[in-house]
Amino acid sequence: MTPGARLFRTLTIAASLGAVPQVALAGDEIRANADVTTTGGYSSNPFAGTGKNLGNAYVQIDADPQVRLIAERSVLALKARIDYRHYFHSRSDTSDYQGGLDYLGMPSSRLTTHANANYDSSIIGGFEAIAPVINPAQPPPPPKTGNDLTLFGTGTRRRTLELGGDVAYILSARASLTVNGFYSRARYSAFAGQSNYDGYGGGAGYSRRLSDHLRLGVQTSVNRYVFQGLFGQSQVYSLQTTVSNDFNSHWSLKGAIGVSYSDRTVGGKTTTPSGNLQLCRHGDRTNLCATVSEAVLPTGFSGAVVTQSTGATYSYQLSEHARFSLSADYSHNNKPVSGNTIHTVAFGSSYVTATATYDRTLRQRLHFIATTRYRNISSGAANRPADFGGTIGFLVRLGEYR
Repeated sequence: MTPGARLFRTLTIAASLGAVPQVALAGDEIRANADVTTTGGYSSNPFAGTGKNLGNAYVQIDADPQVRLIAERSVLALKARIDYRHYFHSRSDTSDYQGGLDYLGMPSSRLTTHANANYDSSIIGGFEAIAPVINPAQPPPPPKTGNDLTLFGTGTRRRTLELGGDVAYILSARASLTVNGFYSRARYSAFAGQSNYDGYGGGAGYSRRLSDHLRLGVQTSVNRYVFQGLFGQSQVYSLQTTVSNDFNSHWSLKGAIGVSYSDRTVGGKTTTPSGNLQLCRHGDRTNLCATVSEAVLPTGFSGAVVTQSTGATYSYQLSEHARFSLSADYSHNNKPVSGNTIHTVAFGSSYVTATATYDRTLRQRLHFIATTRYRNISSGAANRPADFGGTIGFLVRLGEYR
């Protein structure tokens, strides 16, 4: 890494973490809660492998504790998630875990700061790895890591660390300015020499409220990804127009759209559309959101790829105690053009997933949950059967009721 690159990365991390002012403990309120879910299920291809006789029944336990420290002008949240599965047929038990800190502060009426640090250690190819969770109240955040479809079925563990932060300043009653930065680090238990990478970057944005419902703006970013192997380095420069429009009490549109210019050691120089948009409808009993996105993202063993995705979520409140939800997602990775033999192998490049969930409240803190799932990963000439299955289990909410 060049001295200039080291300096830029150092300044990026410092700006991200420096956005966090000291949190005063006096008068703070501490809230803690945890969801613990135990389920039994079956998957016909639990880790998107190749070959035959891949089906497996399993029992699973998930826990996602959270502690929040709430002060007058800040909220500090410590979050974690642990997922453990025991398989009954010819497979070792697996465990995935995540943890992170998230800080939101308002030092003054004009200044808002936000910072986060997240760590994830997961086996590549599990269903949750490509089943995004979308918060209908927020636009989809810009992704930092692409889907490692090339490594599905290998049992490789990926460990990622992400640091990020942003500062927003209100210039006037209608205008605001935002600056942000991030650092990410990905390490793989196998194929590390061609998969490991570091990424860092930052950007700035300006937005202006044109009416009570419409806000428009512009944002720009510069991201750099450094791979340990043949893929070398990739620089991505983006310029996008941002929009936030509440058409009425039911419909809203949020996101950004523009172009990205990429300069990659493997893949050369390209210009592609980029951005993400989310259209939502919120009703008394229903919620519907559709998203589209395109970005140049780093992946293990495939370098920086152009990832295109579209998806939708739908939920319907059947009664006071029961809810039904659906989600579907499609994504495609365009690999960089290269003469390297690594790209002559037929790896997976796209996938489709669908999930249906029934959630019924049995008591205030006890839920019955039934889920069915489907996914299909395109993998060229490789024999990668579609994955289908489902789970049945119970969720218990501990601590502060949400």
